[in-house]
Amino acid sequence: MKAIRKVFLMYWSTCPTSITLAFAIALKDAQSPPFMTQYKIYSPTFFNFEQNYLYFVITEIYALISAQFASTSAVAMDFLAVFFFSIGAGLLEELASRIAEIENVLDNENSGKDHDDKTIDELNKCILIHAKIKKFLVSAQNLVSPIIIIQVVISTAVICMTCYTISMFSPADGASVFFRQITYMIPMGLQIFIPCYYGNEIMIAAERFSMDIFHTKWYNGCKKFRTAFNTLLIHASQPLIMISGVLFQVTLENFVAVSRLSYKFYAVMQNMNAKHDIFADLRDLLEVASKNQIKFGHFMKKRMKKLKIVFFIYWSTCPFTINLAFITAIMAAKEPPYMTHYKLYAPPFFNFEQNYSYFILAELYAKIGAEFAASTAVILDFLGCFFFSMGAGLLEELGARIANIETELKEKITIENGLMYHKTEKEHDNETVKELKKCIIIHAKIKKFLEAAQSLVSPIIYIQVVISTAVICMTCYTISMFSSRQFSSYESVWAVLRQITYMMPMGLQIFIPCYFGNEIMIAAEKFSLEIFHSKWYDGSIEYRKIFKTLLTNASQPLVMISGVLFKVTLENFVVIAQLTYKYYAVMQNMNGTSGMENMKGGD
Repeated sequence: MKAIRKVFLMYWSTCPTSITLAFAIALKDAQSPPFMTQYKIYSPTFFNFEQNYLYFVITEIYALISAQFASTSAVAMDFLAVFFFSIGAGLLEELASRIAEIENVLDNENSGKDHDDKTIDELNKCILIHAKIKKFLVSAQNLVSPIIIIQVVISTAVICMTCYTISMFSPADGASVFFRQITYMIPMGLQIFIPCYYGNEIMIAAERFSMDIFHTKWYNGCKKFRTAFNTLLIHASQPLIMISGVLFQVTLENFVAVSRLSYKFYAVMQNMNAKHDIFADLRDLLEVASKNQIKFGHFMKKRMKKLKIVFFIYWSTCPFTINLAFITAIMAAKEPPYMTHYKLYAPPFFNFEQNYSYFILAELYAKIGAEFAASTAVILDFLGCFFFSMGAGLLEELGARIANIETELKEKITIENGLMYHKTEKEHDNETVKELKKCIIIHAKIKKFLEAAQSLVSPIIYIQVVISTAVICMTCYTISMFSSRQFSSYESVWAVLRQITYMMPMGLQIFIPCYFGNEIMIAAEKFSLEIFHSKWYDGSIEYRKIFKTLLTNASQPLVMISGVLFKVTLENFVVIAQLTYKYYAVMQNMNGTSGMENMKGGD
């Protein structure tokens, strides 16, 4: 409790410091009207603080006092979790010391039934207290879980945006604003660190409790005592970790992970600000490839053909799903009011809810609009696939060319101006080195193109993955809500079929980018192997030195990343599929409906 008071005062003091600094900067910057307050404040017309400096100072003081009260309330709310976690850790330490005191009883030579009953009774009390402590911590976790996860998400975003703002100007451009941003980040960082620190204390206290009771002289107790102690030891050996927001473990390890994530988001924003021109990189790459006589050969044509087939398969699922939804809506329209499948707004004279002909026209309009929107979405989804497929094809073309350098240049006879003459060894070596340098330049251009493509399509793919995963999970849950009795209805069968077909494009929306991202990784590995197995050892010393540089660069794995963390590979597609099923299972368990129906059916 003494440590909590110190931490509370330290944390609370950062808020007035930041607010007061902002107040001082606002007064310093108020040189001439209109005066601008740091916080958005509305005032009556007779109190025009934008033109009157005295009113402006009064307004800033009002904002300062209000912000102080608000920050104090926020700090008190933030420390609710810290208070509970600290109490839990302290109680575990107290209980461990109490169990350790049982040693004094066990060391007593006057053993007997009374002695055994006394130790067993003391141990049972400790077991009961331990169960109460764990129950208290579970209740505390349920209470403060949403508070902590909101703190983590908002503070991470604020720190990321503040770092990005600071990077936009130097301290010389505005020292006061620079230091205000720095001081603002301190309470934001502490808002994540302090709960993680005390959540970590719970985990450490639980581990220490388990170790302390294990090292007591429990083996000197009677058989009944040892049996009860074994139960406590097994229960205490389970890790006690505070969870927030289903997934986030409130530990110092995850605080470090959040800090890294903030930096990665900041780096992504910096890269996006650099405004890479992907199409300029592609044009530059193709120009260099054409100058060096690398054309679209067998590998590239094969990949483009595969891309077209996959595009038409993916695109065809969208009209199929939309048409099925249209048919389902028409079949369900028995009597007014008629409900369209999509939410539509119409003028009063076109009341499709009461008129069946208008309803059909509204459904056709919705169908055509949805198909246009779906086609646009498919094209946008395939932007990354096109870039990935082109990069993989160029890597294969380049790998085949490097593998054949020695074969193509092995002939030392050349024809020039109608005359045939033998090339010298030096001329042959110079040609191979020159050809290899061209290939190295093209390889660097391909990697640069793929990095730019990744920066462009990374947010698109990440949004696809998140939204499609949620949609598939919710659709599976919706289907599971249909009982066997409802399938006797013809409309219900069509509704379930529509839900199933709706999942197809959602699943493909994740699978296809992962497939083509996986193709990049495979093509890069194949490129590295092909050039390694070429006859590079037959080249000159200079050729082998340059080849070693290319091989070192090509041996690095080339994996497409989306949303800072997500690797666009088939392996991660399987992970997403498993995660979707787990979320679906959690929703089923929370609902409990299916379990009750099964029990009733069994009865």
